[in-house]
Amino acid sequence: GSYDSGVLLHQIIGLRETDLSIEKTVSNPTPIFGEVVTFNLKATNKDVQQPDSVFQVQATDLLPSGYTFISAIPSQGTYNPTTGLWDIGPMAIGGEEELVIQARVNPTGDYRNLVNIQALDAVDINQTDNFDEASVTPIPPDPGLSFVKTGELSADGNTVDYTFIVTNIGNMTMDNITLAEADFSGTGTAPVPAFVSNSGTSAEGTLAPAEVATYTASYTLTQADKDAGGVENLATTTGTPPFDPANPEEPGQPITPVPSTPDPDNPGTPGSSGVPTEVV
Repeated sequence: GSYDSGVLLHQIIGLRETDLSIEKTVSNPTPIFGEVVTFNLKATNKDVQQPDSVFQVQATDLLPSGYTFISAIPSQGTYNPTTGLWDIGPMAIGGEEELVIQARVNPTGDYRNLVNIQALDAVDINQTDNFDEASVTPIPPDPGLSFVKTGELSADGNTVDYTFIVTNIGNMTMDNITLAEADFSGTGTAPVPAFVSNSGTSAEGTLAPAEVATYTASYTLTQADKDAGGVENLATTTGTPPFDPANPEEPGQPITPVPSTPDPDNPGTPGSSGVPTEVV
């Protein structure tokens, strides 16, 4: 008759048989350079026919050059970021263990992240699922804001109600959003923008990509303003990305102030009806 020499050898030397598997996912497959991603690994000792508990399970996940290691939290055992060895230890039949790795995405390098699993004290009867990978395709950081300001004259021509719209047109979350008057010709007290709402879920002062923040302010025209025929008003906005786009290891710095978009052909005239206008 014929014999499976591998099975026969296992029986002779007394090795256990098991069926391990490893799965790996990444939190964001298209991160920005400098962002932090999370890799989730799940090791399983499958509950299949005639498996055994094993006591020396190891997985290897060494981060390639495209990442900088930050932290690792194993549900069991220890993880060595230098060797990539996750020393899991014993796993009962049907048991599952998890490892969470956080890493920063580097501007260059290898982004293909591989993992494998094995038992040192058993023979894996099915190794087709002992390997997995989770890779990313990073994109360059591009912080940016747009800023539009409109003004509406009251029907009696005594006040101007301003609306300021700040939009995050970049691909990075912007913090410390500030508005400032860059040029105001009025002779009264310059208007001070007050936060009203955000189109998304971010708090005041923060804008995630594509979010829009609305601010308002009012200005009471003086007689000198009316005699001059109007006021000129230019504001700017700025914000700070979470890190320096040119060097992700360095903290972010405020971007160059963005001026409000004017509409010089329709500046509004004191005393005219309350029609929304962009104000220079």
